[in-house]
Amino acid sequence: MKYTLYFQDDCCTSQQVRHFVQTHQLPVRVAPVEEQPTGRVMVVPSLFGEGKLWAVGPDIMDYLRRIFARH
Repeated sequence: MKYTLYFQDDCCTSQQVRHFVQTHQLPVRVAPVEEQPTGRVMVVPSLFGEGKLWAVGPDIMDYLRRIFARH
């Protein structure tokens, strides 16, 4: 599954999650919230995959740890 992490620059949690994804070199597309499909992202950061919202906020890191445990 292809994941996209939508973030906002002035959000501390967005910065933490982006750092987590980059540090662990996870196969997650990272994009500013302005690139999201109109009206879909209400909370940042948000993790989407295949058109579905999988996790928001710091819970994204726990979700990615479970999904990419073998990574």
